[in-house]
Amino acid sequence: MTNFEQTLSAASWTEVLAGGSVIAFDLVAGSSIYVYMTESDTPPDVNANGNEVLSYPSGWDYVAEGLPTGQRIWAKGENIIRGIR
Repeated sequence: MTNFEQTLSAASWTEVLAGGSVIAFDLVAGSSIYVYMTESDTPPDVNANGNEVLSYPSGWDYVAEGLPTGQRIWAKGENIIRGIR
């Protein structure tokens, strides 16, 4: 696993899994973001409903593991995320 930091935008979805099978991250600059899971290389529609991820004081804010090859996790929100994948 490697450490990463990624800046997100509320105007578009950004793929954050980067071909891996595990990801864990914390929200750095804001209180929430949205994630959307798919197996497509094409980002979801900018207005698609994602699952809200909130910032918590202890542990990772978001964790997904054991994901199959080809899985994509898209994120959007005015925030920075920092974690491992």
